[in-house]
Amino acid sequence: MLWAQHITRTAWVEAWNKVTDPHPARDPVSAGDSLLAALNPDQQIVAFSPLRERDLRRLVHWWTEPGTQRIWLVSGAAGCGKTRLLIEAISRLDQSWTIGWVGRGKGADAAKLAVARGEPVLLIVDDADTHPDLAAMLTTVYDSTTVLVLAAARTVETWWPRLRESLNADVDAMVPARAQTILDSLTSDAATQQQRFTQAVRYFADGSDTAATQASLIPADPPAGLLLVHAAAAVAVHDNLTGPITLDRTVDRLFTIEEAWWQRNAAAAKLPAVGLPALRAVVMAGVLLGADGLGDATEVLRRLPGLTGSGDDLLHDLVLWLRKLYPTRAGSWLDPHLPARLTEHFIATHLVTNPALLTAIADLTLPLTSPTSPTRAVRVLTIAAAAAQHTPAAADSIRQLLYANPRLLQTAIRVALTGTGPIDQAIADAIDTIPLDPGDLAAYDEALPATTNQTLLHTPVAISRARLARADTDDQRALHLHRLGARLSALGRREEALTATREAVDVRRRLAVANPAAFDSDLARSLSNLGLRLSDLGRREEALTATREAVDTYRRLAVANPAAFNHVLGVSLNNLGGDLSGLGRREEALTAASEAVDIHRRLVAANPAKFDHVLAVMLNVLGAQLMELGRREEALSAGSEAVSIARRLVAANPAAFNPDLARSLHNLGVWLSDLGRHEEALTAAREAVDIDRRLATGNPAAFDPKLATSLNGLGSQLMELRRHKEALTATREAVDINRRLATGNPAAFDPELATSLHNLSRRLSALGRHEEALTAAREAVDIDRRLATGNPAAFDPKLATLLDGLGTRLSALGRHEEALTAAREAVDINRRLAATNSAAFDPGLAQSLHNLGLWLSALGRHDEALTAASEAVDIYRRLDRHMPHVFHNVLLVMEHQLRRAQAFLGQTPDPSSGIPS
Repeated sequence: MLWAQHITRTAWVEAWNKVTDPHPARDPVSAGDSLLAALNPDQQIVAFSPLRERDLRRLVHWWTEPGTQRIWLVSGAAGCGKTRLLIEAISRLDQSWTIGWVGRGKGADAAKLAVARGEPVLLIVDDADTHPDLAAMLTTVYDSTTVLVLAAARTVETWWPRLRESLNADVDAMVPARAQTILDSLTSDAATQQQRFTQAVRYFADGSDTAATQASLIPADPPAGLLLVHAAAAVAVHDNLTGPITLDRTVDRLFTIEEAWWQRNAAAAKLPAVGLPALRAVVMAGVLLGADGLGDATEVLRRLPGLTGSGDDLLHDLVLWLRKLYPTRAGSWLDPHLPARLTEHFIATHLVTNPALLTAIADLTLPLTSPTSPTRAVRVLTIAAAAAQHTPAAADSIRQLLYANPRLLQTAIRVALTGTGPIDQAIADAIDTIPLDPGDLAAYDEALPATTNQTLLHTPVAISRARLARADTDDQRALHLHRLGARLSALGRREEALTATREAVDVRRRLAVANPAAFDSDLARSLSNLGLRLSDLGRREEALTATREAVDTYRRLAVANPAAFNHVLGVSLNNLGGDLSGLGRREEALTAASEAVDIHRRLVAANPAKFDHVLAVMLNVLGAQLMELGRREEALSAGSEAVSIARRLVAANPAAFNPDLARSLHNLGVWLSDLGRHEEALTAAREAVDIDRRLATGNPAAFDPKLATSLNGLGSQLMELRRHKEALTATREAVDINRRLATGNPAAFDPELATSLHNLSRRLSALGRHEEALTAAREAVDIDRRLATGNPAAFDPKLATLLDGLGTRLSALGRHEEALTAAREAVDINRRLAATNSAAFDPGLAQSLHNLGLWLSALGRHDEALTAASEAVDIYRRLDRHMPHVFHNVLLVMEHQLRRAQAFLGQTPDPSSGIPS
């Protein structure tokens, strides 16, 4: 019995050692003369930072008391210290645990062995986003009571939600929605970069028994990661540099030193003089492609430039030389263990300048003989995509790889969707350039997510253009035009989007005339999109016409088949509400928005997973319509519900739903502020800006307009809290963005520019910069007056607000007659608006009357001023009766000012408010 257990145990250990290692590298060795390997985290030359102690304690506490959290996820930028944290953490692990660093592609096997062990096992998955079988691994261990998984990756915002989508519900319930540990930068500014550099110089000098160099680091902007700072320190010590040094120079110098070491090492191993280019190709192929054994590695090297035609003996010697040159990653036969951030940069910069090597890598990545085995393709493209985060040449490398082997496109799209790196444009360029089969294009289209994914925006446009060019029926042309319009819109290319969508409508209208039963629904879909595209360009009357036709068509279809058409009817009604609101037809807008929400509440009750997202969007529109009609509490309720839904969706898929959360938070901030809840409003506004800034960094064309809107909101909330300098900074940025956008598309962005300028004038005035404030206010009024001339229903309300602001700026400079002129015009506009909708426009009328009274009083026209002030107070009293928490404090101020004015004129003060004079 004991012998049988021994045999079983021995077999388990042998299998375990094939797929994992107890360390990050197999057979770890000292760095020797390799400066690059000395930067590996397991060398631990630089002491572990005490600033990471809190993160370390959380990990130790987790595996001591994991509870239901069997999986722990660590994220952080490349080279920030993730692997070092893992190494430090497991050094404190109880000896009873079996530890396994899992090799790439070995996760499923490692998981099965870990579960079978029946004793405490910790599986460590470094660079988790590069492990193709991670989902299978999690599925195997999720219900085990003895296995924990500790994973680390650079970013989890995109690939992690997509991985969770591939898990069944039971497994997904056990994995974290987001990283539990997010490592911040230890080199976030110039001071910390210099501090970490100086510390690292001391450690590297001690490790090499040399005196510390007197070099100083010129800080990088944006700040460099910790690994690059350590690399600069290592080079400074190696070369005994003095004076200021730059990161770019030291990283290049690092690889020059390393290549000289390769040559010395090859000579010491008595390898034939194959030359540095061949040695470089061997190292790069080992990192990019890896190998499962000597035969596989030999065949890889045989295809490399400089080695084609070489005999097996030489190729075997080179393979074994590389295996001895560097330690191999855990669970692998050949996969050099090196600092990823540095090797990615080296490979990207050299691959793009070596066409012969690039072609060989492309052919080896996905050979024609193994079309169903894309593991190596995923690996190569993932490494290249990660490099594209920090090295621009990497995108060119990917583009050239795709040109050399178009069969990599399908895998490239998969990798792009993980968010590993910005390779979207490179894929789109390849699709635009390579003559592709219609079947392949259809497969690429099928691989795209149903909702817009911010990591892949140019590629869908390229696919639609290519499919449109190959369409051979009107139905196909209309479909690809329809999709092209939506995809161009996601990129912010509004004019092109309108052209494509209008053409789709024209084609589908012809088809529907001939066969309404088959094509009416398609026509309605394109008409609905046409309304959106026209609205994006500020062409509201045309947008309303298109959207009404879509609603009418869908309503007719929904009567006959509600299950099929109620959803799209609700969407079109929601769009109709937006169009009506944009034209100032607010009661009609509310009716449409309310019907849309009612329809989707019923749909959500039956299928929340499918319709929650749409309901959140519709609640935002409903809230806006309620707010415009003065129904603020109801608006806040709708906005709060929208935020709650969006947060729940973002927890599952941030890449898809972060834009919606930002919009909902922005709206919530505005509505909280209108109810006087300014601290809560500021919190919401800050979160909206943070989300939009991240999105705009990746896709400015699509998200700069949204960022400007969020910045305006943030400025307003800061202003309410009297944080004027911060408010000015946020608002200036909004103006700059909107001015740039309006230059290219005034119809769409002039309204937002006017709003930003009005806000800017208020921020400048609060800081006493009155001339600058007046300049901004004048420009805002000029823009909106132009807009109101063409569409008074939509722009008169804002014009009144901007005129009030202009009057205030003029008065601050003592120009009271001009201020009075602006105030009278604002009162006239607001009085006309309030006559048709007092709930929405009475607050504006009261404010304009108050301002009018002030400017009349400044000119000595006190009787007229008192008349205006009295009317303003009467309006505020009505408002106060309905919403005291919003208007009561304003009313107290107005009544007090009115009593003083009455006393000044010798009139008996109105005692109704009980406010002492």
